[in-house]
Amino acid sequence: MKKGKKGLSEIVTTLLFVLLALGAVILVWALVRPILTRSGEQITASQECMNLDLQATQCAYNTTVTGKNNATVLYKRGAQAITSNFTKVNLVFTATDGTTITVVSTNVPTILQTVSFTTPGVGLAKVPTKVSAIATLKNAAGTETTCEVAGAPSVSCV
Repeated sequence: MKKGKKGLSEIVTTLLFVLLALGAVILVWALVRPILTRSGEQITASQECMNLDLQATQCAYNTTVTGKNNATVLYKRGAQAITSNFTKVNLVFTATDGTTITVVSTNVPTILQTVSFTTPGVGLAKVPTKVSAIATLKNAAGTETTCEVAGAPSVSCV
């Protein structure tokens, strides 16, 4: 009789170890999967930003009668198509003292199109010396990503 009970005990023990290992694998996968998914989305967004090739090409500013600094910016899009939804353009103005102000335009260019945007009537707080055009993209899941500001080409405001 002892042989039968010992054999059954070994089977139960082996089965418990298999279930424990399976549970550990499921737990690790549940923790690692979101990290891998986010990393993949960030890589895709970075590629989309590079493919978009959005650039400010011209900037002209003037001071209105009321003393407000307004700017008109031309920006263009490159030739490659992207899969994300291009939702807005962030125009990042840099003043003489190095401070920045961002003005958002929802006037997004299509492939190879150049668009003109004039800052709203409220004006800019300081005289801009240069501007960069930075895209905001929305993926299929609805998550918005603003492309990197660092390294974005800028154009002088005159």
